[in-house]
Amino acid sequence: MCENGFKSRRFPNSLNSNNNSFGRSLALDVRLQWGEGFYVFTNWPDYFDPSYHLPFLPVSKRPVGRHRRWPTLLLIAFLSHLGLHGCIQRAHVEAAAEVPSDDSISERDFMTKAAAAHLADLDMARIAKMHSKNGAVKSYAGLILKEHQESLQDLTKLMRQKNVAQPQTFDGDMKQDIDRMASLSGSEFDREFINMMVTGHQKTLDLFRSVSFTAHDTDVQDYVDATIPKLDKHLRKAQELQSTLFSGTAKPD
Repeated sequence: MCENGFKSRRFPNSLNSNNNSFGRSLALDVRLQWGEGFYVFTNWPDYFDPSYHLPFLPVSKRPVGRHRRWPTLLLIAFLSHLGLHGCIQRAHVEAAAEVPSDDSISERDFMTKAAAAHLADLDMARIAKMHSKNGAVKSYAGLILKEHQESLQDLTKLMRQKNVAQPQTFDGDMKQDIDRMASLSGSEFDREFINMMVTGHQKTLDLFRSVSFTAHDTDVQDYVDATIPKLDKHLRKAQELQSTLFSGTAKPD
């Protein structure tokens, strides 16, 4: 006897003999009869002895008729159905988890915030164009003026199409930071301007990239896709200037 009260048999030498038909051993069903051991069912009409087909399994010597296969097959089919249903339910739960939450930024809010960010960058760039004595900083300010003005014009058209009011200015905290920057001069002004450009473009890129994953409006998506490369370029140039200005290698005009 083996564990759980099952009867067991050793491998007979006849397993590899010609007397055992490999073709016959393919048509098998195996099920567990509680308290009686494993029973082997075969579709071959002449062989109902389980030990003939699978001598290496712990089986009962009791032959079982073919008519008892059907409850087993029905049980297997039922359990398979339950397993498939569970997989489908799990897939639905995982798909639902990937849907953006309700607190993600709306496309209307995005357009309003993006317009305010453009206005702030344009204001800082105008001041830098007038105040800075550094050629690289003035050139960068010119790039910001040109490309942010183009992006703002495209956004303004989009907001009109979507019936979204365009902000006329940016928030008060940003206005205070710009006023403080404008009060500086020389290399101190240049460093502060570039620092604000780096910080501002990082925040604006985060805003655009978050919307790029959630936007449903194709016009908004197209605008985001077209603007992100420009913002990324502005950020990289500002970081390069930041490194130069704080290393002391920048030269004024």
